[in-house]
Amino acid sequence: MSQAAIEIESLSFAWKKEALTLQIPQLAIQSGERVFIKGRSGSGKSTLLNLLGGMIKPDSGTINILGKNIGHLSSSQADHFRADRLGVIFQQFNLLPYLNLVENVTLPCRFSRRRLLKAKENYGSLEQAAIELLAELGLDSTELLNRSVRELSTGQQQRVALARALIGQPNLIIADEPTSALDTEHRDRFIELLSQQCERHHSTLLFVSHDESLKKHFSRVEVLQPNPAGGFCI
Repeated sequence: MSQAAIEIESLSFAWKKEALTLQIPQLAIQSGERVFIKGRSGSGKSTLLNLLGGMIKPDSGTINILGKNIGHLSSSQADHFRADRLGVIFQQFNLLPYLNLVENVTLPCRFSRRRLLKAKENYGSLEQAAIELLAELGLDSTELLNRSVRELSTGQQQRVALARALIGQPNLIIADEPTSALDTEHRDRFIELLSQQCERHHSTLLFVSHDESLKKHFSRVEVLQPNPAGGFCI
């Protein structure tokens, strides 16, 4: 059996110790799985993602990402691990307007030697890695590649954000409400592209959203729901 991408045991977390925010007795996601986590606004989705990324630490319990206990890492170690192993697609995409498409896509490799070497190994050069990833996503016009991301449509910006998350083959892709600005047709197409690319690049996918209609695209669904003891749980 392949190594689990995510293993959570007896996790609890509360902001400023005021009230229980999140409790997960057990959760295991195997490498290569594509999992949809649904939760309404305020259910702890962002808290869970911050815990998985090592930005905050659990009050109790363990979070293992690819066999590494993320809660035991220092802030700098967590930053390094996150840069190497996680690709994130943000709700607002977080593209840098003063960079062109290729420069935006290659940005994670400035912070991760592992992803830089992987990109060069697979494509010959870092720039070529970005160009080919963008081409796979339908952004292959020379004129388009030199544009500022400010000139792109929302759907095009989303695909640039996906290429940025994928470059250098991070093990885990986390998508945080990335389809909230799209209509149904473009939303469904994007999820299809996302799933295809994660499979091609051997990345585990964790897709987080409040939109229950999206679960049809995933073979596994987990729900953040109210916990009788307070807060939310899976």
